[in-house]
Parts: sequence; structure tokens; C-alpha cells
Amino acid sequence: MGDVDPSQVLREAGDLVRRGAYAEALKKYRWFHENALAHDPDMRGVRRSFALRYWAQLGDIYPPARTELEEVRDAKTTELREGSPDRELFGDVAAINEALGQVERTSSLFSEIAKRDREFARKCFPSARPALAHTRDYSLARGFIRSPRETLGRLAGQLNQSIEDSPATITTSSTQLQKAYIENYIEDVQHLFEILVGTGDADEAERLRTLAIELIASPAIRNEVNEKLQSSRVETSSNSSPTT
Repeated sequence: MGDVDPSQVLREAGDLVRRGAYAEALKKYRWFHENALAHDPDMRGVRRSFALRYWAQLGDIYPPARTELEEVRDAKTTELREGSPDRELFGDVAAINEALGQVERTSSLFSEIAKRDREFARKCFPSARPALAHTRDYSLARGFIRSPRETLGRLAGQLNQSIEDSPATITTSSTQLQKAYIENYIEDVQHLFEILVGTGDADEAERLRTLAIELIASPAIRNEVNEKLQSSRVETSSNSSPTT
């Protein structure tokens, strides 16, 4: 099994969906979720983004796929509620909830964890941040951001490192990975800005907007980030009022 290419498995799943072989496609999505990282750790971003979206989309036309994805999510949620200190579990739950359009479940789970174990909640916070921004739990989120500038620096550093570590040869897989890295960065930065605006710090959000672009090492990626940030700009106005 060591020579299995997770990217190929994901492509095969898509082909099966297009041919109407939904049950077989579901098996491959489940396999990818459970085994991809063991074969290729670089699949981490794809596993929690594109792969789960494809699985959820299959669930729209083949209900057993959605049921199975929900069961995977629920089993991991139960482990966390029973005290598991595994932040990877929380990351999976958050990603599945996003794919299913149920991010409020992530906010609720994070709130429970924060009340029980704040240190573990701090480790889970990067995965919870998108949901907290979406559900406007800005005050809860802001309590886990020690320094917005340091947070932005870490996000940019992760993107820079991911791009640097990407294969030199351009393939479908590498292109997909790079797209996932950039999209994740844009989303994380926008959520950070939204939390700042939502807690009354719109000026800081605007100051960090320029920095979010300047911190990107690759000129090509920097230009792409600039375009995407400008096209998905967070309104720094009363439209994002602070929550209590």
C-alpha cells in the first residue's frame, strides 16, 4: 500500500461520481480522509478542503454520503467532548462542519472546550477561528488572539513555507496544493480582520491589511494575495458590530 497516490484516489473518486458510481466514490472519499496523510503528509490542506467539499457535494446527490460524513464528524466530536486532547480531531470536526454548512456546531464545541480547558482551546483556536467569525462570536475569538500582528506573521510564515516546500515540477497535484495554501491564507487573514472589526478595532485591521501582502515572499503569490484580499474586502464599518 506504500505506493498508493492519494491524489490519484481523489481523482478516481471524482471520475466515479461523474459516472454515477456513487457508492464506489464514497468508499474512496472515506479512504482518502482516513489514509491520505499516511501516504503523503503534503495532502493535509487538500484533505481538509477540497476532499471534504467533494464528499459533501456527493452527499447532495447521494444521501448516504452525507450521512456517513456526519457520522465521521459526530464520532470525532464525541471523542472531544469526552476529553480527548487531540487538536487534530478538532481540526477535522471544524473542516467537516464547514463542508456541511454547519459551522455553528464548531463554535458551540469550541465554547464548550474553552470553558473546560482553556489551554487546549488555545491549541484548537486556529481551526475554530473561521467558525467564530462566521457566527460572530467575536469576543470569544478575540480572547484567544494575544497579538494580531504575531498571528498574521505566523499565517504568512506558514504560507511562505508551504510554497517553498512545494514540488518544483508543476503537476495537477502541486497546482491544487498551492491553490489550497493561498485560499486558506486569504480566509484566515479575512477572519482575523473580521474579528478585529467586530471587537471595535477596525483601524488595526486596516493597518494589517498592507502587512498581510508585504509578508508574502513570492512576488507572484504576493500579487495573487493582493488581488484576492481586495476582491473580498472586509467592511470596516458598523456593519460588523462587536458582540458581547
